[in-house]
Amino acid sequence: MTVEIDSVSKHFGNVRAVDNLSLNVAEGEFLVLVGPSGCGKTTALRMVAGLETPTSGVISIGGRDVTFVEPSQRDIAMVFQSYALYPHMTVYDNLAFGLKQRKTSREEIKARVVQAAEMLAIGGLLERKPRELSGGQRQRVALGRAIVRRPSAFLMDEPLSNLDAQLRLKMRAEISALHRRLEATVIYVTHDQVEAMTMGTRIAVLKDGLLQQVAPPQELYDRPANAFVATFIGSPAMNLIPGEIVYLGESVAFVSKSFTMPLPADSVPTDLKPGPVLLGIRPEQFDRQPATGGGGLAGEVRLVEPHGSDLFVTAETGSGDVTARLDPACLVRVGETVVLKPSLSSAYLFDPGTGQRL
Repeated sequence: MTVEIDSVSKHFGNVRAVDNLSLNVAEGEFLVLVGPSGCGKTTALRMVAGLETPTSGVISIGGRDVTFVEPSQRDIAMVFQSYALYPHMTVYDNLAFGLKQRKTSREEIKARVVQAAEMLAIGGLLERKPRELSGGQRQRVALGRAIVRRPSAFLMDEPLSNLDAQLRLKMRAEISALHRRLEATVIYVTHDQVEAMTMGTRIAVLKDGLLQQVAPPQELYDRPANAFVATFIGSPAMNLIPGEIVYLGESVAFVSKSFTMPLPADSVPTDLKPGPVLLGIRPEQFDRQPATGGGGLAGEVRLVEPHGSDLFVTAETGSGDVTARLDPACLVRVGETVVLKPSLSSAYLFDPGTGQRL
């Protein structure tokens, strides 16, 4: 089923938790709502679920206006961060509870529970209580309880945040595979941009209740709409270097306190005017060069982070701290000076006042 959020706002007194949000979620799509804590993503999800009433706007599921419809009448299933399992019930009874409430026949309940349990590899746990399960097993039960409902849409509110890093990675893959198998519509909330990038068919980035950009993961990474999206999506974050645009005859250059970089003519907007800008460069768009080379950004190394296949180096420069992803074979030590040469073809320019990409 499709989910449409049309000009929806939610105010708590003077606080605008969600401000004029519009999103169309296609049938079978996996849409991720991502942003920092307090950005409004969970409030938006709860309004779709019917757990919060919008201050204004319209929410539709499958073309039906459900703005003021009770949660039980929306044909959705929600998976919470806390699992929300009944501790006194077995796994089987937890999975079957919603169906029993709907007066589903005993035979149909058994068939759906067994099917979901096999799909999630928890068939051997049906007689156990939640206290006898690991975190990953409890999360599978919570997912199974949603699956047996066969809802029009799945709403997931940070369902993996209570798991350790290795188990989160495994469950991300399992939820993505489950989505493909069920061909279900999913709206998924997370603050983890890596989780968003690896799971979503599209990602909606929120900040302070406002939608910043919605796009497929790679488009969001390659063409961020503003400086906030550019720094929030990607790990480590994009470097933002303050400086100015200067025209030197026919050529254009970026000039900062610590270096000057000519800009390729085909990457410069035709209406770009001289003046202050922020230059955005992702960590992987730097190369280390000899200290005698020109055109680079020199700085003292403050932090070296080996990641096996990558080496992240943060250097203090005259233009602020800059992080670069270098070859792990590089011999870099804290306290030494490095010169980082940015890629001319992969730079981004942002308005320092509005943050919008130029």
